[in-house]
Amino acid sequence: VRYGIKDEKAAVATQPENIKEAIIKESITYKNVSYPVTSIGNDAFEDCTSLVSVEIPGSVTSIGYYALEDCSGLTSVSSLIPAHNLFIPTSGAFYNVNKNTCTLYVPSGAKETYAATSVWKDFKNIVEIIGEFPIKTTGFTISRKDHDDNWDYSTFTTIYKELDNGCQFSNDGSIYVE
Repeated sequence: VRYGIKDEKAAVATQPENIKEAIIKESITYKNVSYPVTSIGNDAFEDCTSLVSVEIPGSVTSIGYYALEDCSGLTSVSSLIPAHNLFIPTSGAFYNVNKNTCTLYVPSGAKETYAATSVWKDFKNIVEIIGEFPIKTTGFTISRKDHDDNWDYSTFTTIYKELDNGCQFSNDGSIYVE
């Protein structure tokens, strides 16, 4: 995910049209300075028809005009914005996203608030996540051992909610799955 920095805050910037998954970070670091990600900019994901899922952190306080316009492949929006911080996205933020088939995942206890809030309430399937959200890949390299007991550092697109005892966490933030 690409970001821009302005006034000590970061925003999601225009993305390449072939992006498939977007896990927006809560903050980014640039030149040893941390900046909170507080917005998804105007047209940030416009025409990203390959985008199937997006995760919005609780730090986001605004979603710009047509931010996810024409994301026709979008099947999942996970919003970690708690009910007490929920805001109304700008009109057209989810323009031409099929809100009948795209599931909106929200924090536990927030479903009623989302269902009553403009723009968010247009999603027909709003699902509360009880407990923790699924594992996020942000900041991690996910790898596994191959048949010869060598580490395979290729990226996997399938992340499981539960990991078995074969997991190892390294000092560099990598997760190794046997």
